[in-house]
Amino acid sequence: MIKPNVFIVGAPKCGTTSLAYYLNEHRDIFVCNPKEPNYFSDDINNNHLDSGIKLNCDVDYLSLFDNGNVPIRIDASTTYLYSKHAPKKIKKFSPSAKIIIMIRNPTELVESLHQEELHSFEEDLDSLIDAWNMQDKRRVGECVPKTCRSVAKLMYRDIASHTVNIKRYFDVFGEDSVKVILLEDLKNNPSDVYNNTLKFLGLNQDGRADFPIINNAKLYRNRYIAKLIKSPGKNTEYFFLFIRNFLWSLGLKGVRSSLLKFMTKSYKKRAPYRDRALIGKEFEKDIQSTSKLISRNLDHWIIVKEDL
Repeated sequence: MIKPNVFIVGAPKCGTTSLAYYLNEHRDIFVCNPKEPNYFSDDINNNHLDSGIKLNCDVDYLSLFDNGNVPIRIDASTTYLYSKHAPKKIKKFSPSAKIIIMIRNPTELVESLHQEELHSFEEDLDSLIDAWNMQDKRRVGECVPKTCRSVAKLMYRDIASHTVNIKRYFDVFGEDSVKVILLEDLKNNPSDVYNNTLKFLGLNQDGRADFPIINNAKLYRNRYIAKLIKSPGKNTEYFFLFIRNFLWSLGLKGVRSSLLKFMTKSYKKRAPYRDRALIGKEFEKDIQSTSKLISRNLDHWIIVKEDL
């Protein structure tokens, strides 16, 4: 069976979707669909959160790569970076695998991730600082939203603590097999990042010059209606199933996803400066240690500016 040999492990909201999109168009690369099967992060999620499918065994997982008869096969699951189990599981499954890690200013990551979790109904606190301060309670099972499928996705501090997450992969795979990419570099010099990634993977450049932004921040126009459609409660679930089956009988499939897509708009709501500054202060030591770990000056991440 064909196995994946490259893993884009995160972090979430750090450009992994864009990079996977660019790489997937290279003739020698195959990115599995769904891009994030989350197969090796069993400490993060149940039933392979967000993959849209249930993978019960290695055979199920490997079936995602049946069409990947090319030199590079990629699993791009962003839960792997903050999973304590994933590095060793991936190493055992694919010993010679290469790892790609993408990171950004942790304060920006937390802000963007909070917005994403609001959009997906994992999070129910609109205030970034309220969600940040709720982490300890949620870790022990308190105040967890009913629609949240994995409380680990609300542990913003864990997800954005780059040093421990990167070191976990350095220790298991060795630094030569791990490439760390900064989101700001992908934004400012996408061609250089893309071509350097191809070099890391042992592939030739393909002359790509178009680098569109993928997976912008999103918001539902009406969260209440979107929640009813996406996560109906017990009282309305059977009604929606009836409507769905009726529409299917008319040959109208995909109505639910089309409605959600119609109700979605690109949007980036900024948290108050004071809240971002408080969160940023907590990451100062981690930023300094990450800087040493990857031999990159990250001092500009420590200064919290109004235009973050």
